[in-house]
Amino acid sequence: MKKRAVWWKYSENGNIFEYNPTAALAGTIVKYAEKDSPLYNKGCKIVSEAVNWFIKYAPVERHIIRCFITMYEDCRDAGFVSFDGETLLKKIDETVDRSICRDVSRWWEYIPTLSTFISSRSDRFYNESLEELSRAECGFIKSNQQPDGSFYVPWTWGNDCKEWYVAENWCKAIIANDNLKFLREFDTSE
Repeated sequence: MKKRAVWWKYSENGNIFEYNPTAALAGTIVKYAEKDSPLYNKGCKIVSEAVNWFIKYAPVERHIIRCFITMYEDCRDAGFVSFDGETLLKKIDETVDRSICRDVSRWWEYIPTLSTFISSRSDRFYNESLEELSRAECGFIKSNQQPDGSFYVPWTWGNDCKEWYVAENWCKAIIANDNLKFLREFDTSE
């Protein structure tokens, strides 16, 4: 068996396949590959299959949803939407809304919060009904910044992973950047 990331679920007999990160990679291929090349055609085929899968199964899982958002945006930018884009967007909208955890007491867990999918008020997933939740997340972010300026990383790669020490610092940088962008957009307090 070839080595792969634990979240890239695949089996030879085809009973496990969740398009994380395949959907996003296929979108990147469609956006950047030479049109009519074998690679481009394969990317288009994977996108079409992925869209059908997502519309049918619509899993409420942050990484898969994010991959499909990226895939859709790349295909749209490339002018390739040979699939039912409206149905896909409706499913993405539904799964984004269902996946956002509104229970503030659980935000220490590795769960999707508003900022997982929404970075500005102009984002397609944002609406006025989320304003109170965005203020709550701003408060959560500000109250949980560490003395060194970083933020808690709510996941780990396990005790036996020596690479985690380095990766954790990268994750802290990404989380800090994302949190500061979210605060810049949504924090209305002084």
